[in-house]
This record gives sequence, C-alpha cells and structure tokens, in this order.
Amino acid sequence: MKTRGKIRLMAALLVTAAAQSALAQVIVNDSWTDGGRNNGADPLDTDWWTSANANGIEVSPGSLGMVTGTQGRGIHATFPTQTVTQVGDSLKATYTFTTPATIGVSGTAAFRVGMFDTLGRALNADISASSGTPNPVYGYFAASTTGLPGYMMDMDVGTTAEDFSFRQLEPAITGTTPTGRLMGTTTGFTQLSPTGPDGVYSFAPNTTYTGSFTITLLNSGQMRLAGTLGTANFSMTDTVDAANGTSYGMLAFWANSSIFGSSATPNTADNGIDFSNVQIEKIAGKAWSNTSSGDWSNAGNWTGGVPNGADAAALLGSAATGNATVTLDVAPSVGILTFNNNAANYTITSGGSNTLTLDASAGTANVQVLAGSHVISAPVALADDTNVNITGGSTLTIPNLDPMGHRITKSGTGTLSVNNVRGERLNVTAGTVRIAPNGGAAGTSVLNSLAIDPAAALDLSDNDLVVNNGAFTSIQALVLSGFGNTVGGITSSTSDGSQILALFDNTLIGAGEWNGVSIGANAVVGKYTYFGDVNFDGQVTGDDYTIIDSNLNTTPPTGLGWLSGDANLDGIVTGDDYTTIDSNLGLGVGNPLSPTALGAAAVPEPGSLSLLLLGLGGMVRRRRMVD
Repeated sequence: MKTRGKIRLMAALLVTAAAQSALAQVIVNDSWTDGGRNNGADPLDTDWWTSANANGIEVSPGSLGMVTGTQGRGIHATFPTQTVTQVGDSLKATYTFTTPATIGVSGTAAFRVGMFDTLGRALNADISASSGTPNPVYGYFAASTTGLPGYMMDMDVGTTAEDFSFRQLEPAITGTTPTGRLMGTTTGFTQLSPTGPDGVYSFAPNTTYTGSFTITLLNSGQMRLAGTLGTANFSMTDTVDAANGTSYGMLAFWANSSIFGSSATPNTADNGIDFSNVQIEKIAGKAWSNTSSGDWSNAGNWTGGVPNGADAAALLGSAATGNATVTLDVAPSVGILTFNNNAANYTITSGGSNTLTLDASAGTANVQVLAGSHVISAPVALADDTNVNITGGSTLTIPNLDPMGHRITKSGTGTLSVNNVRGERLNVTAGTVRIAPNGGAAGTSVLNSLAIDPAAALDLSDNDLVVNNGAFTSIQALVLSGFGNTVGGITSSTSDGSQILALFDNTLIGAGEWNGVSIGANAVVGKYTYFGDVNFDGQVTGDDYTIIDSNLNTTPPTGLGWLSGDANLDGIVTGDDYTTIDSNLGLGVGNPLSPTALGAAAVPEPGSLSLLLLGLGGMVRRRRMVD
C-alpha cells in the first residue's frame, strides 16, 4: 500500500482540530508515524490487532492497512474503557482512509465499524475467527460465552443505493448465537430501525474519505447513534438495555470479501484500505451548575465548559433551586438540548436578538424535556431536522420557532407549544404539538407533509394550516378524527364545537398564497372557521346561503365540498346544509375569524367540472327555506 502526502496532511489537520477542542478528551489519536501497530512512542497511540486472520493487517510509517481483497477480514483496537454516564456524554471515533484501485459491487452492509465493551476479555491480541472456527472470546453459544455488548454501523459498497445502518449486538446465549465471529457476520445483531436514506454516498477507487461513528447517551433510556462519511450523515436513537450497555473499550473495522481490493496478501498493491488516522474522543455533556439565573456564555454557570457548537450537549437539570432565566448573551449552537427539573422552570431568553440554533453535524438534532415545564422565549432556528421528546405531564413552549425548512419529529406524551410550524415535515408520533392561539397570518402553519399517530394530536387552536404535498382525503380524515377530541388527529383546544378546520384542495382553486404565505399548486388548505361559513369570510351570514343555492343537489368534487356549500360535510349539497347555517347564523358577525385572503373562490357549476369564479363577498343576501 502507498502512503500519500495529502493523507498525511489530512491526518495532521485532524490532530490539530483535536488539540483545539477543549471540550473533548482524546483517548486515541493514531497516525502510525512510528511505523508500528503497537502502543509505541507516538502520543496517544494504541495497539492494533487482527480480528479474524493473521494476514489482515499491515503497517508502514503513516499508514495502517486492513488487508482484505478477496477475503473478509477485520482489525480492532483496544483502549481504556469509557463509560457515558451523564446526559449528552459521547464517545466518537473518527477515521480517515484511502480506498484501493478495485471497489466491489453489490456489497450490502459490506463495510462495518463497531464499538464494544470488552468485558475484560483478552481482546488485546491477534485473534483468529471464522465460520468454521468461531472464537469464544467474542462470545460463542457452544462455549457458553456471552457476546460483547455494543453497536455496529454498516455501510453498503457498490450497490447504487448506499446507506447507513446500525445494528445492536445481542449478547445473550441462544441456540445459534453469539456466533464467535463478532462483525464477521450480521447474525446475532439486531437491525435497528430506521436505516438511512439510500444513495447518500458512494465509494470510488483511490479516494480518501473521512468518516465517524458516535455513540451518545441521550437520556437514561435512550442512546443516539450517528455516522458520517464525507458529507453524508445519519443518526437514530435506540433504547438503552443490557445488549448495548454504556461502556466501550474496543473499536473494530471489517470489510467483506471482494469489496476493497483484488489481493488478500499483505504488502502488495490493491489489497484493501489504508487508514491514515484514527481518533477516539470522549466528549462530555455540559450541565448548568448555577442554582439560579445567569448568562449562557459564562463558564462559571456550566460544568464541563460552555456548550456552543454543532453537536454540543447542554443540560438544564436539577441545579436550579427556583425558576431560572438563562440569557443568551451570545448566539449558541447545540446538537442536544435537555431540560430535566421538576422543581423549577427554566426560561431561555435572548439578550438582544441572539438566536439559539439546533445543529447536529450528523443526522438530527435533539431537544428533550425529561421533567418539568420550560420556555425558550429566544428565537430558535433549526439547522437540521430535529427530534423533540417531551415526557408526559411536561410542556416546552417555543413562541419564536423557525424550522428553516427542516423536519420536526415530536415524541413523548407531553406537549410542544409553538407559534407555528413551517417546514418540510411534521411527524407527531406521541403527545401534542400545539399552535398558540393567534388566528392570523402569524399562526398559520405551512408544511410539505404531515403525519400524526392515532394517539397523538396537532392542536391548531384557532389557526389555519397548509400542507403542500398532502392528500386531501388523508388531511380530511385527520380533521374529522380529531374534531371534538384531544387526540387522534388535527384538533382545536379553542373550538366550542361550532368551529372546525374547513378544507379545500388547491389543485381545484389555484391560489398562489394563503395568509400572505406562498403555497403549492397541490396544497391542501385548512381555514379555522365556523360551521356554515362556506364563503370563508370568517362569519355565518345570509351570504353563505347563496353558495348552497348555486350548487344545490350536486356532489362537489372531492376537495371542493365546503366551498360548494357542503356545510355539514356529508359530501353532497342538499337542504340539510341550510340547516347547518341556520344553527350557526350570526356567529362571527362583527368579529369574524380572520377573513380569507382568497377574495374569490373557484367552485364548479352544478353538474360540471368547469370552474366559475364566484364573487363570494359581493353576493346578495338571500335565504332559501327548505322543508
């Protein structure tokens, strides 16, 4: 294998970056400048070993080779066991390597990186293991030895749909596992869900890559797993249990046969990948230590330093003995923000116009409320997709949220209260996302897609909703299932039963905006208004009868029922719809619910799909009585 000058430069840059990081403890930083694979003279070296075959490793000054070629092989390093104990604690492995001239194809889960607990076993040695000769040191069912708790991240090679995937080793002894092969097989590992998106990276010949694998204690019950390769990245969460533990003392790499290189012989060309640097860091989470209020940038207010930067973890925990205000005298970024205090409420406020940015270098950022109810009154910007987990009985209020086009996933049975949600997607898997009462343009939420679990809710209060890429029938089903309920779809905590989210399909209307916000041609638009307000002027008057007059005894196209006079939402326009208006006549008069910006609505002529613009506001008031 050949060492390249640019590889040495990248390795030096990694070392420099590590030295500049005052928030991380570097456990290993190995560039093999001494030409040895043992823990030699270089600072922060470690020992490197073969994991399956004695010919699986080679070393030269500035390079460590994992020799694979036509055989599946691996290497591993041991280091002092590190335990993640505080919320936000991370263990991160970063590695730079160069591919050989030959890259295989159709290699699903073919390149693997793992971190495991050594359990005190003799893993600091060259180890032989194969399907024919399993090694009990890794855990082997026939030898009654348990597996090594930990995680494996695997990557596809040459599939054209390359993605990241995480697996958890199941250490318990069964009739066939553990296998005694560690990462030489995926048998004995549980595939974690979800996997990353397809096609986010690819491997090219003779190319240098930098990747990383990070394990973070998100809270006492969850672990965050994150991986990168170049600019591609992915993260997910997993439940903390005996299978993964919280302690790790071994880093391992593996490549399947015929994936990297054409030769399985050490010290020959095209025989595997060359590592130029591997670094392992223990990154401590930062916890608020002040018993009362203070500035964010004051190091004396934090244990472990001031959290500021992509992936930084900030914990506002039990230190505050009374309600406390944390003032943003700077504009910090964090990847994980945690509130955990039942006895006192935290408020993060802005000093001036400073914004709190949620930023994760890999995958999603995380906000979590483990206990208590708290407020972020400062502007909050999402630089990445963000998971918000709020435990039952707790509330997080963010009155100035800017998703910046990203996705929000809400979990936990607590409540997230925001000014609006304008982003790529909102996925409410549990609990409630509540839009604060506003009734105007500022309260209108605009999403590209929306998903709500049957046991969860989006509480719009008195606000409108636009879903640019939603199916009308799906959004309508969420409205109907949530009407009058607190869970089960789109709800309204301000409705007394006479208001509902009235919908239309913009495919049939062609509006370019709603409440001053641009909307898609295929958007599903919902206006919070009274039953009977079929002309969307925010009140129920005689004008609404005329819409029914024009479409009486017709079946409007799906997505145009309300604007055609289907006031009772039964899918047809009949005399029953007059009754709905009768029951609500006069509601909103003198104080209408945010009259629509449409000005005119397009509704079909009776019995025809052609569109006719009806001047809804200028119609003569009349009422037709129907027996």
